[in-house]
Amino acid sequence: MGTKPTIEKVTGTLGAEISNIDIGSPLDDSTLEWLKHEFVENKVLFFRDQHLTSEQHVAFSGYFGDV
Repeated sequence: MGTKPTIEKVTGTLGAEISNIDIGSPLDDSTLEWLKHEFVENKVLFFRDQHLTSEQHVAFSGYFGDV
């Protein structure tokens, strides 16, 4: 991945938008750990303009637990 993902809080307490990331492609370990941390911190993550196949959606969801 050439550009590092960025995060922008949606509200003060719940939700954040993650940009500069293609969740349809394999992600490296440090990016996955960062996403997991941000998920715990923000409770909801938004990934805009992602065009995923069903298989890519399942694969990405699997990073966070059993699907």
